[in-house]
Amino acid sequence: MIFSSGAAVCDLFLLFFIPFLFQLYASTRGALWWVTKNEHQLRSIRFVNGAVALVVVVVCLEVRVVFHSFGRYIHVPPPLNYLLVTITMLGGAVAAGTYAVGMVSDAFSSLVFTALAVIVSAAGAVVVGFPILFLPLPSIAGFYLARFFTKKSLPAYSAFVVLGSLMVMWFVMHNYWDLNIWVAGMSLKSFCKLIVGSGILAMAIPGLAFLPPKLSFLTEAGLISHALLLCYIENNFFNYSNVYYYGMDEDVMYPSYMVVMTTFAGLAIVRRLSVDHRIGSKAVWVLICLYSSKLSMLFMASKAVLWVSAVLLLAVSPPLLLYKDKSKSASKMKPWQGYAHAGVVALSVWFCRETIFEVLQWWNGRPPSDGLLLGSCILLTGLACIPIVALHFSHVMVFCQEILGVGCSSWSAVHPHAATNSSGMDYHSDLIRSARQSADDISIYGFMASKPTWPSWLLLAAILLTLAAVTSIIPIKYIVELRTVYAIAVGIALGIYISAEYFLQAAILHALIIVTMVCTSVFVVFTHLPSASSTKLLPWIFALIVAPLSSDILTGGPGEN
Repeated sequence: MIFSSGAAVCDLFLLFFIPFLFQLYASTRGALWWVTKNEHQLRSIRFVNGAVALVVVVVCLEVRVVFHSFGRYIHVPPPLNYLLVTITMLGGAVAAGTYAVGMVSDAFSSLVFTALAVIVSAAGAVVVGFPILFLPLPSIAGFYLARFFTKKSLPAYSAFVVLGSLMVMWFVMHNYWDLNIWVAGMSLKSFCKLIVGSGILAMAIPGLAFLPPKLSFLTEAGLISHALLLCYIENNFFNYSNVYYYGMDEDVMYPSYMVVMTTFAGLAIVRRLSVDHRIGSKAVWVLICLYSSKLSMLFMASKAVLWVSAVLLLAVSPPLLLYKDKSKSASKMKPWQGYAHAGVVALSVWFCRETIFEVLQWWNGRPPSDGLLLGSCILLTGLACIPIVALHFSHVMVFCQEILGVGCSSWSAVHPHAATNSSGMDYHSDLIRSARQSADDISIYGFMASKPTWPSWLLLAAILLTLAAVTSIIPIKYIVELRTVYAIAVGIALGIYISAEYFLQAAILHALIIVTMVCTSVFVVFTHLPSASSTKLLPWIFALIVAPLSSDILTGGPGEN
């Protein structure tokens, strides 16, 4: 039942009053236009309702969060603990709320705001057991923080960061440093170092954002470092909690909603700093990719999926984020930049092949063949290159033909390798190699010699060359010499493939098959794209093709002795 316990009542109040507080804050930007347009009445409504909602939310958070989950860190006996926690939380909420709605605007309100910050800092320090002898330190830190908000003083914020860092380090060392345990695959001391580093960066970034534009690179470096550190911490904790999620333990160390909250909070901060022109477009690009890649952990339980997603997003997103310019109708990306980005995309997809392998294995229920894996990589490369072509080179037919060729190549790559399960795709990949060495298969079928699969790559090369010629990526239509080299290359590839795949033991036929395929390829190419000397040479080439068949017929076929 809803009113079965005090905790349930607090949950109900939080569900109502937290959105209500957001609505009141949005009223500073006209969200309550439907109530009244009188600014004085709106201010009164905002003040009275906000005060009531703030008290309710703070009390409910004390019951549901502070005393329920963090009671072990409260070092003050009751009833003094309730009083100090309420002073800390309610005072901090009042200070933040009044500053957010713009009520800290004159000397008196600034004085009250500063006094409130000092009291809240001291009360919070007492609650967590900070030594009474050093109690002036948090009070001074609160004073400097308030001075930063009221005076925009960077020296004051620097002092706050130094004092705040000392208090964070004291709290971590006092509560966790002596515990010899492992959390999420790492020692607790290592985790403490990461948390302290993340906290110091988080405190330093607001001050860095107020530096002159010439020093904006410091803000960008701080934001990117904090995002990388946050990704590393969440990746370890969330993947560790997945082990316990499927019935092995009732507690989840890092819930999914925390990943979502930190992701959208980070994206909101990046957007705000970008709108205020405090960080550049390249930093925005990197930060958006890092924060967005964290969402991939919600869909795949893999330790590498976050970094793989980050690499793919960094490779795919430049046409969308770095080259957009609304003031110009022409593309900012040059052809060589387009090819360079396409190459980076291809390298990124190759780097991510293990994750693609895991996805295909989950989809099929068994390890995918090399053809399926290679075709999926090529298809993903083509899809990732679509923004480059669609946004910057849609008017260039060559780029559109290349995308079409990549799509056809991905389809053709699946079939030559459909029966193979081991080759170059597991190069330097222990995950793929171990997935294809099943102990059950060995126990049932024993050790079987694997069939060489390198000839299939020659067939794939011939198909890719043909697609490149059809889509005019290779301009054989206009250059006779290139047409000749192309025809010979395709013929050699097909000849070696047929010899190795079907006549591996008959070495005497290898040269004959290769010569026949080269002649056939040259004959077909120059029949469709004739040159000046085609009428003279093609009959002789056709004779070379027919000669082996004629000799076989005259001798009675290969089956007679």
